[in-house]
Amino acid sequence: MENMNVIGYKRPVIGTLLATIILLGGMANAQTIYEWRGDDGERSYSDTPPEDVELESTGIEISPTNKAAVNARESAKREAVAEQAEVAQLNNAKAANDNEIAAKEKEQSDANCAQASKKLRDYENNRRIYRTGPDGEITEWLDIDEERSKAQKEVDTYCQ
Repeated sequence: MENMNVIGYKRPVIGTLLATIILLGGMANAQTIYEWRGDDGERSYSDTPPEDVELESTGIEISPTNKAAVNARESAKREAVAEQAEVAQLNNAKAANDNEIAAKEKEQSDANCAQASKKLRDYENNRRIYRTGPDGEITEWLDIDEERSKAQKEVDTYCQ
């Protein structure tokens, strides 16, 4: 959020600086705007007043439009909009990816919890448990209390 404030602050400063440069650059060609009242009492404004009326200078000066500067401003605006759209698209893609990862992690966690819970239930319902070899024959009798304790730890880990 702090970066947004910095970016949001710099753009108006750059825009103001650019407008000032454009205005100052055009001052050499500036024209004065005059105000007068016609016979009907209506105010009129122009940079070339009629000769037969009493004039007042408005203090407003105009400059010819600098088409290159206008095009540069419009181009900068389009680039800023495109940049914002790209950032929004990247943020949306990242959010979708994060959601997908979270969903997969949740699915895996749920599967681990179900497996640990089943193992604990099986151990709680049996008096003796054993390990078998590749041939299906019993190779080792296990301590049921120790295996129940391990299974309970797995349930505590995966089923939060």
